[in-house]
Amino acid sequence: MVQAADDRGRQEIEDRAKTLFPGALRRIRWLRHGDEPPLGPGAHQRADRLRAARQHTREIEALKSEF
Repeated sequence: MVQAADDRGRQEIEDRAKTLFPGALRRIRWLRHGDEPPLGPGAHQRADRLRAARQHTREIEALKSEF
């Protein structure tokens, strides 16, 4: 009974997500308590590039404020 309710709730959420983001979702991965979200290949490199870009933006804004 609880599993059926969970399945219906998940299906409703998936349907609404697909309505909000048509064509953008392939699937929804449901995590359980204690599961860590997966990091795909290159995730750490992307995070490093993003951090560097933010730092670069802060430096540019600081230079602009001097003028």
